Amino acid sequence: MGPLGCDGDQVDLWALDLTAGADDVRRLTGLLDAAERERAARLAGALRRRFVVAHGLTRSVLGGYLDRAPHLVVLRRGRHGKPRLDGLEHNVSHHGDVALLAVTAYRPVGVDVADGPRPRSPEAFARRFFAPDEVDALLVPDPADRRRRFLRMWTRKEACVKADGARLRHGLRLRVDHTGTAAPTSGTVVPGGPAGLPGPWWVTDLHPPLPGTAAVAVRGDEPCRVAWRETVRVPRSSDWGSLGQSG
Repeated sequence: MGPLGCDGDQVDLWALDLTAGADDVRRLTGLLDAAERERAARLAGALRRRFVVAHGLTRSVLGGYLDRAPHLVVLRRGRHGKPRLDGLEHNVSHHGDVALLAVTAYRPVGVDVADGPRPRSPEAFARRFFAPDEVDALLVPDPADRRRRFLRMWTRKEACVKADGARLRHGLRLRVDHTGTAAPTSGTVVPGGPAGLPGPWWVTDLHPPLPGTAAVAVRGDEPCRVAWRETVRVPRSSDWGSLGQSG
């Protein structure tokens, strides 16, 4: 694929299909850099497969923007280990056998997808870390609605943190809009938060091609268009040349 264009005021979203056979995983491992291969070697089973496929397909997509073979895409590790790439900003979130990849031309970006409350008691967790008005927003009688509201706030916070390359514990106290679903055409602005998270971020909810609640955030307060691109899958063995390196 490629070269692809990347508009400065647009965030491109790609769904990555992480299903693959053993031979595919072996081939994709050859696209990774030394640090990625070292991390993959510490994993086993489905975790290793998903890691290798996600990173291999991410390299394929990024290479399409740069008109570069996937194994020639040079990633630097920024603060807290977030991969960075000269000329593009990107971020990935995993959800079972699917991952979401967000790409922008220059604005730091973060994406997050979740399918269930992370803590056992969302209300207790929120009382400890969230702002009082965010806690109040969870005080609804319907447990399903309560879970949706919690996940909406959670993914918005985590998307901002991932855009900044920080850790989630730094962003739990970020104040995000909790009044409803932010439409991709409008979004909401999250101001700066605790030390180390100056902000602001423009955030919008997503409706990805998989179950779960998702959000994407970009640095700055200017709105950003959201464009869903194609679903990327591991190619058939006869099409491996499309990834820029044969097996």
